[in-house]
Amino acid sequence: MVVGLTLALAGCDSDMRSQLESDVKRLEAKCDALKRENETLRLAADNLRAEKTVMEKDLSRLQPENNSLKRQLESQKSTAAAQIEQLKAQLAAAKQDTAAVAAPVSPGSAEPAAPGTPAAPSAPGTPPMPVRDETQIAEVERAAAELDTKITALQARVNQGRSKVLAVTRGTIDVRMVPPAGGAIIGGQVCRLDPNYPYYPYYNYVPIGPAVRQGDFRTQRDKDIAIQTAKEELLPLEQELKTLRDESTKTKEKLAKLRAAPAPN
Repeated sequence: MVVGLTLALAGCDSDMRSQLESDVKRLEAKCDALKRENETLRLAADNLRAEKTVMEKDLSRLQPENNSLKRQLESQKSTAAAQIEQLKAQLAAAKQDTAAVAAPVSPGSAEPAAPGTPAAPSAPGTPPMPVRDETQIAEVERAAAELDTKITALQARVNQGRSKVLAVTRGTIDVRMVPPAGGAIIGGQVCRLDPNYPYYPYYNYVPIGPAVRQGDFRTQRDKDIAIQTAKEELLPLEQELKTLRDESTKTKEKLAKLRAAPAPN
């Protein structure tokens, strides 16, 4: 009987030892899993901080670009308004000159010179009155129309260039994705832990997407180079547009003066 009790106690002790060893292994595996999860969360936090820093830098770069575009737009509006007012003034002056030339002679005014009588000589140093030249007016009108056509075409190219600069400035860069808790990056894929995997304490990972979210540019340096290139392509177009506008303004001023000249007798 004593022998039987001893064997029974020995068997119980063996079962308890086996159960304790199993519990220890399970706790160790759980501890390892928690350590891995903690490391994953730490990496995720680091990635989020890095992404936040990149977004803040992008915002800092975008703000000056946005302000510059606003200033350019306001400058163009002011220039266009000034040109409109200038043309209005020229048109009003031309109408006044035309009305003065066409005004009838009032009673008591000097009688017109008799046919064949030479006109009185102008005072010394007085330039001769300009005479309306329809041929020259037609040439200047044609030149003004050609300039307007060139300006319209070039303005479209400038607008495209500005849109390209803005699009490149707003472009995104590649972002490394963060795996979920307990997950990992395996073979270029973000993987999550399969909670239904039956072979504990082993783990199985299931891919859920690419490890890198593709942007418009691979790195920030690539984006900066693209922005600089787009600006360099735009600059000569804007300079050429300004030159054409200045030439157009001068041509239209000349045309207004020609139209205001009196017709020949």
